[in-house]
Amino acid sequence: MSTDPKNLPLIGKVSRIFLLFGMAVEATYIFAEAIGGYYSSSYNYFYNTASELMAIGSDDRLLFAPFYFFHSVMIGLFGYGLVVRFQDTRYHLLSGGGLLLVNVGICYALACTIFPMDPPKTPYSLSGYMHIATVSTGVLSLCIAIPVIGKGMSQ
Repeated sequence: MSTDPKNLPLIGKVSRIFLLFGMAVEATYIFAEAIGGYYSSSYNYFYNTASELMAIGSDDRLLFAPFYFFHSVMIGLFGYGLVVRFQDTRYHLLSGGGLLLVNVGICYALACTIFPMDPPKTPYSLSGYMHIATVSTGVLSLCIAIPVIGKGMSQ
C-alpha cells in the first residue's frame, strides 16, 4: 500500500484525518482545564477533579461540559482512525487499542453529559454512581490501551 497521500484510497485518507484528532485531543483537555480553573472561583487544580467543573448544580456546567464532550468525541475519533487504518494489516494490536480508545471516548462522553458528578460533599445519586462507573471504565480502558498500542507500534 502506497503511503503517498495522493494515492491513498478514500478510507486511508479519512483514517489519516481521524489520526490527526489524536494529536489535538489533549490540547482540548488542557484548554478546558485551564479555562475552567481560571473562571471558576472555587476550583483548585490540586484539590478538585475535572468532573467538579461539570457537577450537577455547578455554575459553570453549561460552559465546560461541551469542552469535555468535544474532548471525549476526539478520543473516540482517534481510536476509530486506528481501527480503520490498521484493521486489515498485521498490526492488530493497534486496531485493538483503537477499539479501547473508542470505549474511552464513549465512557467519557456519557460521564460528562448523561451522568454528571454529584456536587461535592453531598450524598451520591444514581447519576453520581454511574459517573464513577463510566469514568472508571474509561480509565481502565485507557490504562490497557496505552501498552497495547505501544506493543502494536513495536511490531
